[in-house]
Amino acid sequence: MKKFLFFKRKTSGNIARERLKILLVADRMNFSSDLTERIQRDLIRCMSKYLELDEKGVHIQFEQPNKDKGSGTSYINAKIPVISMKQIR
Repeated sequence: MKKFLFFKRKTSGNIARERLKILLVADRMNFSSDLTERIQRDLIRCMSKYLELDEKGVHIQFEQPNKDKGSGTSYINAKIPVISMKQIR
């Protein structure tokens, strides 16, 4: 029965909660929402030179997993749906 939870549809509440978590992490890392949007636009623009992307499905997440342990390393996780490769000449 647990295997069906993997395919569970996301509700608007779950999506909002996930977005809030992203904003909180970005805020803790001193990333403004403007900077987050600019990074996302730049990534899309750069990758669009080589790939056809589903821009509505792009999801950028900022993480600092070991902040409580004193590690200052931050990570950017990007989920960017690729539709196809472009022909490069």
